[in-house]
Amino acid sequence: MQFAKQFHVEVGHLTPLFTAAANADKEFHAAWAEGTGEVGIGRYKQTDRYEQTLGRFHAARRVIDEIVSTALMQAKLGDQTQLPTLFAYLALPGRYFRSGYQRAAIWHFVKRLPLDGEQSRMLREIVLCQAETAGPEFAEMIRTARIVNSPAFQESVRSLLLRAEKDYLVARLKRLLGALESSSA
Repeated sequence: MQFAKQFHVEVGHLTPLFTAAANADKEFHAAWAEGTGEVGIGRYKQTDRYEQTLGRFHAARRVIDEIVSTALMQAKLGDQTQLPTLFAYLALPGRYFRSGYQRAAIWHFVKRLPLDGEQSRMLREIVLCQAETAGPEFAEMIRTARIVNSPAFQESVRSLLLRAEKDYLVARLKRLLGALESSSA
């Protein structure tokens, strides 16, 4: 239970930082669109708003990326106390520019770890929650899901598949389920 408690503490710590980076990313892209709209397609006019939002985005992203990068580096060196931070980052909803690549690196690392029952359960929950919104990290997420595979997990994916209404989500869940079924065969 200690792992889950620390995980929730880390989610509480990282959520406002992640949200700030995601919001700054949205502001930056809105400023980019505004600058493109002023001069037409294929050209761009750099506005003051663009400069301000770009600076805010880099500052907001740098804060959370440094925390997560440091945790990943320390975990790779054997510091298991960093796992709740890594799991928390994987669980956070939303995106910002390049956050998917950070998540992919974490998924890639986690798939090599010996996980206990609590960590495996938590990872299964994260996979189910992230199945719809995962970006570049989706392939690594599927590979990692194989190590926490169980009949109950497969049933959860099937249940989610039955409720899925969007075509891309149906395709993703079929891909995930196929990987899980092939790894248990």
